[in-house]
Amino acid sequence: DLHVLERLQQELEQHRDDPKLSNDLDIKFHRAIAALANNSVLQAMWEVAGDLLSALEAGNESLCDPVIVDLTIETHRNTIDMMRFGDVDGVRMCVKTSLLKTENYLKKKYFGKA
Repeated sequence: DLHVLERLQQELEQHRDDPKLSNDLDIKFHRAIAALANNSVLQAMWEVAGDLLSALEAGNESLCDPVIVDLTIETHRNTIDMMRFGDVDGVRMCVKTSLLKTENYLKKKYFGKA
């Protein structure tokens, strides 16, 4: 149910300055969505992706970047809202928008252009 996602979201907001914990909470959030969807393929994907992101987190400053954490928090909030209203297309748009914002931010940060 959405209470699990809301709790993880609140924890992420409270610990936004702790890069490791923020990353762990983000992974738990996505794994919880997969479990709520009762989608075994998505669950298996997030088991692998979560482990990979955890391993990469130690050496990747992008995952610890406060702007990325803020984008993650914004996306989680919007995703929960869309899920609350049963708006599947809204959820998809939240994720797509977040990925584009993240891509543009990282391009600008590392290459000077979006």
